[in-house]
Amino acid sequence: TFLGLGLSIGIIFFMQKRINKRLDESEKEQT
Repeated sequence: TFLGLGLSIGIIFFMQKRINKRLDESEKEQT
């Protein structure tokens, strides 16, 4: 359904933001 599709996209987008945030933090620690 359209609602399920929107929910899936929202979860994927949310997870990508969390992953990017963690990557940025690890890069700051290395430099």
